Amino acid sequence: MENQLLLVDPSKFGIQESSVKTLIGNLPEIKTERDELAKEFNSVVKLDIEDKNTSKVARELRLKIKDNRTKGLEVWHTKSKEFFLKGGQFIDAIKREESAINKEMEDKLSEIENYFEIKEKERKAKLNAERIEMLEPYNSFVPIGLNFGEISEDEFQKVLNGAKLQYKQMIEEEEKAEAERIRLAEIERLNSVRRELAMPYYFFWSEHEKQINFGEQTEGDFTLFLDRIKKAKADDDLKQEEIRKENERLAEEKRKAEEKAKKEREEAERKLKQQREEQEEALRKEREKQAKLEAEIEAKRKAEQEAENKRKAEEAERKKEAEKLAKAPIKNQLNAWVNSFEIPETSVDNDTSKIIKEKFNAFKDWSLSQIEKL
Repeated sequence: MENQLLLVDPSKFGIQESSVKTLIGNLPEIKTERDELAKEFNSVVKLDIEDKNTSKVARELRLKIKDNRTKGLEVWHTKSKEFFLKGGQFIDAIKREESAINKEMEDKLSEIENYFEIKEKERKAKLNAERIEMLEPYNSFVPIGLNFGEISEDEFQKVLNGAKLQYKQMIEEEEKAEAERIRLAEIERLNSVRRELAMPYYFFWSEHEKQINFGEQTEGDFTLFLDRIKKAKADDDLKQEEIRKENERLAEEKRKAEEKAKKEREEAERKLKQQREEQEEALRKEREKQAKLEAEIEAKRKAEQEAENKRKAEEAERKKEAEKLAKAPIKNQLNAWVNSFEIPETSVDNDTSKIIKEKFNAFKDWSLSQIEKL
């Protein structure tokens, strides 16, 4: 049997043995060639691997086995699958064409069989489309998922009237809302305009007035409010002007007082400085006077000391001279005595003082001449 050559059991795939030969094609020839190559393989693997010729023989056999696989088995596989793929496509094409003939006849007979049912469905579909078109303006108020071709005219009218009523209510509410929006917008605009008019006088608003929406006030009430705050600001401006003038007057008085106080302070500081300078000058002069006095006393003391020393020295000298003179001749003693005569100096310079000096000097000369006669 051909299937005895196969490694796979065809019965597992539901294939009859009679069909195997057709399916496997030239596979037995490929396998016979491989069996011969297997015998060579068993011989080559036993050759001496150290022999260089073994490598060449192994290569040649490997390429033959590869060709058996790639040019034999793989080509067989591709061609076999392609054959059966084309066959399957051919069978599918036959089935489509043959089935189309049957389907055409079935569909026609079905139309005849369901003629009245189809007509009713068409009527209901058309009615549904017409009613949907009628309900389109009120779509938001129409029940979802309802087939309007299936309901009665009364039921449809209820749906239509209900949708119209809800739509009308919505329009009325939108109109009311729009009117309210316009009213509130006008109030807000008027509030903004009036606040802008009154804002320069904001300081004179009461706490209650700061919370008021002026857009909701009557024209008369707002006018009264505006007049009041304008008058309050005018009164305050007048008061502030009086305060400003009074502040200027007080500031001027303060400036003059500060200027006067500054001058008095500067004058007092000047006098104090002058007094201190005078005291320092007096003290300096006193110190100088004291120093001068002390210097004079010291000078006088030194002079007296020097005079005393000189006197003592002169007295000693005189004593020494006297002792010397006492031992000298009488003539020498007398000359020394006369030469020691001195007339005191005087600031008087007249004829009398001159005559006295001349007489004194003449006396000394006469006395010396008398000594010479001894």
